[in-house]
Amino acid sequence: MDHLTWNDKYFVGLKVLDDQHLELFANLNRLHQAVTSGLDPSVTWPLISTLMEATRRHFVREEEILAELGYPGLESHHTQHLELIRRAQSYCTRYRCRESPLSPHLLNFLRDWFAHHLQTSDHAYATWCKEHAQGQEVRVP
Repeated sequence: MDHLTWNDKYFVGLKVLDDQHLELFANLNRLHQAVTSGLDPSVTWPLISTLMEATRRHFVREEEILAELGYPGLESHHTQHLELIRRAQSYCTRYRCRESPLSPHLLNFLRDWFAHHLQTSDHAYATWCKEHAQGQEVRVP
């Protein structure tokens, strides 16, 4: 069973961002499956690295698009992204250094953060982006 299930309430309307959000969900679900199956850190660490890299790449692209469109809430949005990376990196560092096991707490934190962020902060810019897409492919759920 997926840890985080995609549905239409998560769409923001810009194809490139929605596709990246889907990728993040898939990466989080793969990591969740590995952890709940009790797989060794030699398997879970690359999944964590993949999720973190995909998240960083997504944040950069999302912020580029928001900057191009002149989204007025970009600074606050960027701060939220930095906070997620800081908190997730702290978990990852402790896990990588074997100070703590990869806990369901991290997985739940990531699940809840992504779901909440998509439904609040990302949806706050969705209308703005639809009105200012300037050639971006817009997908309306």
